Amino acid sequence: MPPHRTVELHLPSLDRWGNAIEREPWVEKAVSLMCSAFGGAYEENVVGHWRVDTEHPLREQTVRIVSYAEEERIWPNLPRLLEFADEFGEATNQEAVMVAIDNQPLVPLPS
Repeated sequence: MPPHRTVELHLPSLDRWGNAIEREPWVEKAVSLMCSAFGGAYEENVVGHWRVDTEHPLREQTVRIVSYAEEERIWPNLPRLLEFADEFGEATNQEAVMVAIDNQPLVPLPS
């Protein structure tokens, strides 16, 4: 069996200024994309903290979507995931949207 690697997408609940966003349709699209691209996905709610131009970081609910993917499925499908992250970031006014492989963020992060 070929080794699997983790592919992650993090979708925050707030925009760059701390305003709530309508995230659920994006979560559904992301899960569908990652299932199609990588063979499956799971989602979990985590608490994220993001420092903006203030003294105190924003605290937000973040959905972390994870796929365990065979290496040969990652690279052909990664452009689709990065395009989705960019689209989400622009539509929801994000400063950054994290995509990571094996817990290593891909750069550039800002959307």
